[in-house]
Amino acid sequence: MKKLAATVLAAALCLALSAAQYSKLGIITAAKSAGKWDALKSWIASAGYADEWQAAAFFSDQYPAFAQITNAVVASGVATALEVESILAAARDTAPDALLAAAYAHDMQSSAGRARWHGGNPVSEYRTNETTRIIERADIYPDGWEYVDPASRRKALTPEEAAARAASRRTAKEMRIAFLQASIDKYRAQLAVPATNDELIVSQAKARLQIASMQRTLDRLTAPAVTTNEVVITVLPPGN
Repeated sequence: MKKLAATVLAAALCLALSAAQYSKLGIITAAKSAGKWDALKSWIASAGYADEWQAAAFFSDQYPAFAQITNAVVASGVATALEVESILAAARDTAPDALLAAAYAHDMQSSAGRARWHGGNPVSEYRTNETTRIIERADIYPDGWEYVDPASRRKALTPEEAAARAASRRTAKEMRIAFLQASIDKYRAQLAVPATNDELIVSQAKARLQIASMQRTLDRLTAPAVTTNEVVITVLPPGN
């Protein structure tokens, strides 16, 4: 129920903020610049819209009488259709558009937000670009909108590239094993020297700690690969 309410709220917000809104001050300023304000103000009073003009905080193109009023202004000869369009364009209040864009951008950062705006949970599919060999996951939402997860992008390797990468990893592992073994041998050589003073005693204690730490890493790197054991269990009826 909460999810449905959130979806309805988001849809209502989207519809409300997507309407074009026009500032009264912007209309007056633009009309004055066009030399039309005195005639327009007189028309508002004579056409019986003075109360609506005074009561309105702004004007919206979703107001039921909006088209009727603007058409009547043109029909009265106060301004041409092009002049009315120019005055409205100059008076357009873009704050609601910016609010809607900010809310949308914020919600696009999460899967829940994307689902709320685009009709529910998506169906995911993996695609490979034959030219770039880039593999990516596309989430396709019920309204047809698609989101490509940047974190899913990776390049498909050719067999040669995969072999080269594996060889590089093996080389790096072998170099690390050799380094660890050489370091352990160096510290063991320090332990072979008789500890005749406090300084040597402390140094050899540190060497033992280093050997223990490096040996654990070395054991992990040289351990045989883990394989899966298959166990077969035979269940017999009672008495057998």
